[in-house]
Amino acid sequence: GAERIRPERRGPNWTAAMVAAIVVVVGFVGFTAVKGGSGGGDTNAKSHVAEGSTPGTGKPSSPKPTGGKPADQKPAPSDSAIAAAPQDKVTVQVSAPNGRSWISAKDHNGRMLFDGLLNKGESKTFQDSTKINLILGDAGAIQLYVNGKKIEDQFQPGAVERLTYTKGDPQVG
Repeated sequence: GAERIRPERRGPNWTAAMVAAIVVVVGFVGFTAVKGGSGGGDTNAKSHVAEGSTPGTGKPSSPKPTGGKPADQKPAPSDSAIAAAPQDKVTVQVSAPNGRSWISAKDHNGRMLFDGLLNKGESKTFQDSTKINLILGDAGAIQLYVNGKKIEDQFQPGAVERLTYTKGDPQVG
């Protein structure tokens, strides 16, 4: 009689394995959702889509939006609308409103992005993942915008400036 019990025990182990697998999957999905919530705007959009797909039932999910989460997520699209200054990159705009200047710009690998004259009224935009190295031949003629903010530097006309900007610049508001 005892031998027959053994094959039956194997059955529940399958369901246990299935349950374990489901738990792992659910846990993983939950983990990535939490991880994404603290991350940037892209991941918020994904969890937003997931929220939007749940109101198939209609009434049970409607009380949730009063929890304030959708209100918190609203600013994210407006942030991404400022595409000119992505926060994971350095964006440097060099313009020459007052006169022409020779400029040189390199990325963090030292690769040349631009090397030449910027004529009066022209502007160039450089972008890199970590930093931009600039050399300005006539810094007084140049106006710089770093990550969407104007750099208020008192450059002298004819002065050569070597500048490096990173993701966090400019520190001064």
